[in-house]
Amino acid sequence: MPTLARRQDGCYIVRHFHGQFVTWQITADGVMYLQRRGVNEGGSFSTERFMQLWMNGWVYTGDHPGLQPIRPVGDLDVPSELRQAIQRFHVALRNSDEAAAKAYMWKPEDTSDAPEPVEAQRSAEQPRIHSW
Repeated sequence: MPTLARRQDGCYIVRHFHGQFVTWQITADGVMYLQRRGVNEGGSFSTERFMQLWMNGWVYTGDHPGLQPIRPVGDLDVPSELRQAIQRFHVALRNSDEAAAKAYMWKPEDTSDAPEPVEAQRSAEQPRIHSW
């Protein structure tokens, strides 16, 4: 299992055995990702979680993280067509191509029966959501 460790200089690394022992550098975002999930220094985590770190470009070998392709990470049951559309949407956003990104956004056909914005119902205690 991969393990989060800290070097003597204070930087974090990930030790992982896959056919042989390999030490990976980990970015600050990767460390925060693991810590939010309860993995601290010396803690082990699953290979699946390691792959999420790798797909996000948060673990790397060498001097610095390389550019990683944008890959949607999350629900594995999402149809591949939707994953590809999400990927193209994020690529368009990163390239500041707002028109291309908007092509992937949902546009309601008819908004005449759209719900009204939230209305606050005032009470003696505190405001509550009345309707949407």
